[in-house]
Amino acid sequence: MLLIETPEGNTWYKPLYEGEEGYGPHKIIALTVNRENFPGFGTHPDMEEFWLVGNNASKPMYLLVARISRELLEERVKEHTLEEEDFYLIETRFNDPEVSFFVMNKGVPHGEGVFDKEGLCPSFYVTESRDLPLDLCDLGDYQIVPVR
Repeated sequence: MLLIETPEGNTWYKPLYEGEEGYGPHKIIALTVNRENFPGFGTHPDMEEFWLVGNNASKPMYLLVARISRELLEERVKEHTLEEEDFYLIETRFNDPEVSFFVMNKGVPHGEGVFDKEGLCPSFYVTESRDLPLDLCDLGDYQIVPVR
């Protein structure tokens, strides 16, 4: 497992390979998550595959996924009507063939985060188009906190 030194408040990635022009631009990246409140919450204009292959001893990583469209999300943020029911907050599981490999559909607002400051940072892999941008969503004054 590739570990990437990641300062608190960040998720950093390292490209592992990128496809050659003419053969379909594609890449695999490794990510290490060390940020709270999901500052990287956003959408992509195309799909990406998550490979949650990692160290099961790392601190819990959460995937926040909107249950509503980006347009409705931004409208509710602006109107201060965003609700808990507008999201799924998923505690991820590594190395489980039933839930650790999946596709995130294009246009679905999502992001990764941690809540624990102590412990080994979680790392995983994503495959996606080489030039896939991340279009950040503005959550305004909202903060995501775990209910324990």
